[in-house]
Amino acid sequence: MLPILRFSCYQKRLLGIGILVFLISVSSFSQANTIIKTTDSSFLVKNIADNINELAFSQIARNKAEDIQLKNIAEQIFVDHTEILSDLKRIAKKIIISPPDNDNTGDTKTPAHTEHGSIKMQDLENASGRDFEKLWVAQAIAMHESKLTEIENSAGQLSDAELKAIVNKALSKIRVHRDMLRRIKYKYEK
Repeated sequence: MLPILRFSCYQKRLLGIGILVFLISVSSFSQANTIIKTTDSSFLVKNIADNINELAFSQIARNKAEDIQLKNIAEQIFVDHTEILSDLKRIAKKIIISPPDNDNTGDTKTPAHTEHGSIKMQDLENASGRDFEKLWVAQAIAMHESKLTEIENSAGQLSDAELKAIVNKALSKIRVHRDMLRRIKYKYEK
């Protein structure tokens, strides 16, 4: 049998305050943890969708570009973004969110990064030859520069260590893409 403890009025107040502080601490930790997961989740959902668009965008150049150098760049972008997308979906499942699964790499009507003021993919489908290549390269550079800025600005708010590692790896690939595109851009400025 447990002994009956008797507390003075003062001790009861201290105990009550202690329990209240504990409950507030647990509640605050839970809310902070929810905010952290929400930030990571929002980042994942947006960047999974953006990578799906990037795959569709690069697929058009893989199919339509006549310049072999541009075809190779588009292929590299496609391969790298396929890997990034796979990594993002894997971490999304770990964080327990359902990643967008609207893989529309064959849908040419889907806007590529419309929040960046981009053209519609249909415009790329209607262009041909050098006009297509010039339009695609200019758009690809704008998309990659915008994405770099966006990720660099939001990466510090992420909490999951594995997600941060994936983001750092993706940032280096996106920089390489942007630099390759900048080097080829001169061909289309003449």
